[in-house]
Amino acid sequence: MISEESEDDSEFSFITAQGIKYLVYFKEADGYVPFASFAEDAKMFGFGPTKETRPTGKLPKDAQVGIAIFEILYYYISKYPNRILLFVCSDESIWYPGAENKHPRYAKWRSNTFSEWFENWQQTGVMPAEKIDYNLYGELHCSCLFRSGNPYEVEVRQVIEQTILSKQP
Repeated sequence: MISEESEDDSEFSFITAQGIKYLVYFKEADGYVPFASFAEDAKMFGFGPTKETRPTGKLPKDAQVGIAIFEILYYYISKYPNRILLFVCSDESIWYPGAENKHPRYAKWRSNTFSEWFENWQQTGVMPAEKIDYNLYGELHCSCLFRSGNPYEVEVRQVIEQTILSKQP
């Protein structure tokens, strides 16, 4: 069951069958696209298990996690159809958080998993959406998501191409 954790649609949660509570959040994307006309509609999107319920060791594989996350995305994008969501995959270890335990493989794994979930969601036909993947500094795996037909679609693609992809090594 999905719960709304805030009154402004910025945080949601759900608990898996194993008792792990996940938080899904939407935060201001300050500074990411400051000069774009869609800057006010851009939000950072992220998710993860809460510290209180995260088990030690690897998280158990649970197909319901991806389904719940995309149920929340469906609700959010339906309510805010002009939103542009930026998803940056963390390169931190979930088991041993901290700068000393960062590695690009964590971000790559998260990006691949999220892409698989996105493809599965798109195959349902529930809500056509666009996802543009890109890397920052050759290590950070990122995605930009928005509803198909978003009025900012052309500008979003231009901004990513001109400000991000053109600066890649």
